[in-house]
Amino acid sequence: MHTLAFAILISHLLMPPGKEPLLPSSDAIDIARAVIREWRHQEPKDPRMFFDIVDPAVAKMPGYVVVNYYVGEKPVMGIEINVWTGQVVDKDRCIYFRSASILSFEKQVRDLTHLKQIPWDKLAEQIGCDKLVPAGEWQK
Repeated sequence: MHTLAFAILISHLLMPPGKEPLLPSSDAIDIARAVIREWRHQEPKDPRMFFDIVDPAVAKMPGYVVVNYYVGEKPVMGIEINVWTGQVVDKDRCIYFRSASILSFEKQVRDLTHLKQIPWDKLAEQIGCDKLVPAGEWQK
């Protein structure tokens, strides 16, 4: 995730105040891979799998980069990454992710944006969940 610090720094320097920080696609895909590793407890290996960044106009989630995980043509998971705090959730399953790589990513983002983590209950409310649970505790 070497491009993250540079991208956020540039977005702060060149964009008007209040404009969303830029999260490079490569970093979003790296985070999505970390999510799948945490969720599946293994590296995603299916040769038919891929990640796709959702157009922000389609995603309709201001402040988030949305990455879909597919196996073949079937969408398996939507991954929402908060560009201000680095928090990562799946709003359809109402789960959040906390692997070491995701925690490191969150820290990088918050160090650059100078914002605190959104409490999980408030974040749940923002994304339309009654509550958020850790990925490891989620039951199908």
